[in-house]
Amino acid sequence: SAELDLAIAEAIADAASELDDDSGRLLGIQSDDATTMTGRDLSPGRGRMTLYVAPAAADDMAVGLAALLQRYGSAAAVTQTRIEAEDWNATWKAHFRALDVGERLRIEPPWDRHPPGDRIVVVVDPGMAFGTGSHETTRMAAILLERAVDQASHEGRKLGEMAMLDIGTGSGLLAMAAVQLGIGRAIGVDNDAVAVASAAENVALNDLGHSVTLVVADHPNDLDAGVYSVVVANIISSVLLRLRAGLVARTEIGGQLLLSGVLARERDVFIAAFVDSDLTLLQELDLGEWKGFALRRVR
Repeated sequence: SAELDLAIAEAIADAASELDDDSGRLLGIQSDDATTMTGRDLSPGRGRMTLYVAPAAADDMAVGLAALLQRYGSAAAVTQTRIEAEDWNATWKAHFRALDVGERLRIEPPWDRHPPGDRIVVVVDPGMAFGTGSHETTRMAAILLERAVDQASHEGRKLGEMAMLDIGTGSGLLAMAAVQLGIGRAIGVDNDAVAVASAAENVALNDLGHSVTLVVADHPNDLDAGVYSVVVANIISSVLLRLRAGLVARTEIGGQLLLSGVLARERDVFIAAFVDSDLTLLQELDLGEWKGFALRRVR
C-alpha cells in the first residue's frame, strides 16, 4: 500500500489494474481517503491505495506499484503487510450478530435467528455488500427511516400508497426495512452489480420480491421518471454532494430526504451545501464521528 496526495492516489487506483496479468495474483484494489469508512486516519487531501495480492506475487507487485508512483511523480513509499490465512467466513459470522436498531427494527443474519418477538425483523446476509446495521451510518439511516415512517403515519398518510427510494442500497437492508415498516414499495439502487446481486438474495430471503425492486445505476437521474415519499442515501459526503440535485429531484414535495455518511467535521459545510429554499432540516443524529440528517422538500 502507499499513502499519498489524494488526486494521485485516485489516478493510480484507476491504473493499478495494469499490474494484473489475469493470472489471479491481483486479488483486489482498495482506495481510501478521509471520508471512506476505512480511511478515517487520513488527513483531508490525502489518500491511500492498497493492493491485495497473492503472497508469491507480493515483491513483483510492489515493484509495479513503485513504478506507477514514479510515473505519476510521487515519492511515496510502498509498504507490504502479510495477512495471515484464517477462516474469514467464520470470523465474519462471529462478528455479525443480531442487532436491535431504533425502536422497532431488528437485523438478523441467517446464522443468528431469534424467536419472533415485538420487533420487526429484517434478515440480512451481506455477502460482499455494505449494510449489516453494525456501522454507525447504517444505524442512523435506519433510525431516520423508522422515524419518517412514524411521522407519515401520524400525519395521516396511507403507508401502503407510499414509495421509498434507497440510493446506495448495498445489502438492500434499508429498502427491505422500509417495506417491513409498512411502506408499499421500495426501489434499491446501487452502482455495484455485485451488491445488487447480494441484495436480491436478501430480498428473496425475506420474501419481499413483490414489494422491493433492485436496479444497477450510477445516478438517481438514470432511473425512470418519478418521485418518492422517502429517499434515503447512506453514502459518503462527497458522493452525496455530487448527487444532490438528483436526490432532491426524486423526493416528492412534502417528502423526506434522509442522508447518512457525513463526518462530524464536515457538518457545517455539508448543511450549507444541502439546505436551501427547497429543503428544510428536520433533525440530525450523531453516532460516533458520523452524522445523519432528515430533510423535507418544501418546493
